[in-house]
Amino acid sequence: MTRSLLIDDGLFETRAALMRDDQLEELHIERPQEISRVGDFYLGRVAKVMDDLDAAFVDIGKNETGFLQARDIARKNDGIGSLVHEGQKLLVQVIKDPLEEKGVQLGCHFQIESANLLYQPKGQKVAISKHIASKEDKVRLVTALEPKLVSGGLIVRTSALTVSKNILDAEISRLQKIWDDIKTREGESQTPRRLSPHQTPLDRILSDLLQPGMEVRVTTSVALTNVVSFAKKHFRDEETKVSLWKGSSSLFEESGIDAQIETALDKRIDLESGVSITLEPTEAMVVIDVNFGGNSPVHGRESVALKSNMVAASQIARQIRLRNYSGIIIVDFIQMSGPGDAKRLQQHMEKLLQQDPVRTRMIGLTELGLMQITRQRSKRTLHSLMKAPCPICQGAGCQDSPTSAMASLLRSLESHTRHTAGSEIEIVVGLKLAEQLALSQSRMENHLGRRLSIYEDADLPYLAFSIK
Repeated sequence: MTRSLLIDDGLFETRAALMRDDQLEELHIERPQEISRVGDFYLGRVAKVMDDLDAAFVDIGKNETGFLQARDIARKNDGIGSLVHEGQKLLVQVIKDPLEEKGVQLGCHFQIESANLLYQPKGQKVAISKHIASKEDKVRLVTALEPKLVSGGLIVRTSALTVSKNILDAEISRLQKIWDDIKTREGESQTPRRLSPHQTPLDRILSDLLQPGMEVRVTTSVALTNVVSFAKKHFRDEETKVSLWKGSSSLFEESGIDAQIETALDKRIDLESGVSITLEPTEAMVVIDVNFGGNSPVHGRESVALKSNMVAASQIARQIRLRNYSGIIIVDFIQMSGPGDAKRLQQHMEKLLQQDPVRTRMIGLTELGLMQITRQRSKRTLHSLMKAPCPICQGAGCQDSPTSAMASLLRSLESHTRHTAGSEIEIVVGLKLAEQLALSQSRMENHLGRRLSIYEDADLPYLAFSIK
């Protein structure tokens, strides 16, 4: 099993694909104007205490207010009025990005994450993931990590079992250095402001995904330089293999990632086993339905049902992570009647969900046989990043978001320039895309080294285009 990181660094968005062998495990999309702030620290000032909500609004600077609940300050049942008061300075951390009309959600249970560790500045010990069962492994990890912990506490993730002590040492040093820098900036600040350094889309992706020993492929020389610099700074002597993609087609297309992204945006997935999975996000929850296909065998139906559910469970766990579903997730598996089938399916699903770096919990089965899962929300879903409500159907359907359309156009133009000569490219575009192009035409021409001749076609869908 090999893990690799593929980075498509563009003008409008930077996409990163975390691969396990040839399968897409996670897709991160970061845009300059929409970089996730989950985990960032701010010096805030309590603007208003809301006793009826058991929460407070906190000014974090630049005319922005975040929402802080009492339970995210103290774990005991103290009311918000006994925890903070208006005008109080407060160090806070973003735990959820803004969503639609909701601002950022803040917390004071500070934690700084790396690939294998979770550092808690207010903690006091080394805690081992409950999924590490071996007593020998627990003792080995605690013995190795405790001497490196200057202050605070650590939670050791299951993935730490498979990495070297040098990697874990480097991660601890990096996490403690981040906290030290935050505390220094807090002491130097008087007014509400951001304390975490501002990041580029590539910075954020490397912080979230890059691990020592990974094979990394990038599409630009700038990204290549940044990855090498990041690895040298944070991973010491652990080798990170970084290469510049020079293929004739795009990196994501050649690696099969674009096709896997399209599947992750589909409502229905058909598996080779004849089973279909339907995934339906709603306002209240995500509903997932598993069904036999038309060619399902009829003999031995009980064992076939379990086998089909086990296969579906693997794909469901993968899609939950890839699509970044969160909140309540309900799965309606194929009905089983074999003795012990439900227990085996639950154990299998729970094991799959343990591999998710986002906090995910398998609650169990309801009386109706529906599997209940909860997953912590932090970032936007893949669908909301790549799609926008259609103005024509008033949200009943969807189309590419303007940023996704521009990024897609740029990738097509880059491919066009690799395969054609000349100093000019003619593009026919829909009206909405023409508006977006007008704002970025000069940047794109400089990037491509070609002049763009743009023709509007009112008969084309708003964000459609064709290259002459």
